[in-house]
Amino acid sequence: MRGFWKEARALIQAYWLKGLVWSIPMVLTLWILSVVFNIADRIMGPVTRTLLNALLPDWLLVGPIAGGESPIVSFVLLALLLTILGGFVSWRYGENLVRAVDSVIKRVPGVGLIYRSTRNIAEFFDGSKPSPFERVVLVPYPHPGVYTVAFVAGHATIKDLNGKDTACLKVVIPNPPTGVQGIVLVPEHLARDTCLTVEEGVQFYVSLGMVSPPVITVEEAPEKTSD
Repeated sequence: MRGFWKEARALIQAYWLKGLVWSIPMVLTLWILSVVFNIADRIMGPVTRTLLNALLPDWLLVGPIAGGESPIVSFVLLALLLTILGGFVSWRYGENLVRAVDSVIKRVPGVGLIYRSTRNIAEFFDGSKPSPFERVVLVPYPHPGVYTVAFVAGHATIKDLNGKDTACLKVVIPNPPTGVQGIVLVPEHLARDTCLTVEEGVQFYVSLGMVSPPVITVEEAPEKTSD
């Protein structure tokens, strides 16, 4: 009898865990959609209410659209507005207008710094600007024997008191979900070039490592040259 209850408990635990694993993505998806719809409703809610109250008779304004409230319609209107805005700024005169507005906003103390930073991030993700990173490497960080995926942002040379130069890479190590953990100078001979593109490296961090090639190929470590 004890064996039966042990097997039953193990089976229930397995079913519960599988149900949890399958439900978490759905719950998170619904939660994200709810947040997106609520944000869209805060932005476009007054426009949605005005349009629905003007276009529909009162007897249709019931249920999900009672009083002209509809987060889904607000989301559709916001998506349409963003599409029109994208088409406008892609037009030559629209692009010139956006550049003029950019120039004004960037001159505002405090606001300009925030605006430039967010604009650069947005342009990086939409591909309108080349990536600030050269390539993706593995570096022995935070200690030897452990490798961290990092992005090469540039090169630097460290000169010691004896005049010896050490060629280094300036690498950026993300720290999801809070942002960048730091910029680290790594001796070039310790970095290992990988098969990952910059986009794949970003996906690796954004997905917390769940989206990545099954095998990450690295080049042979170069031999350290003596000066």
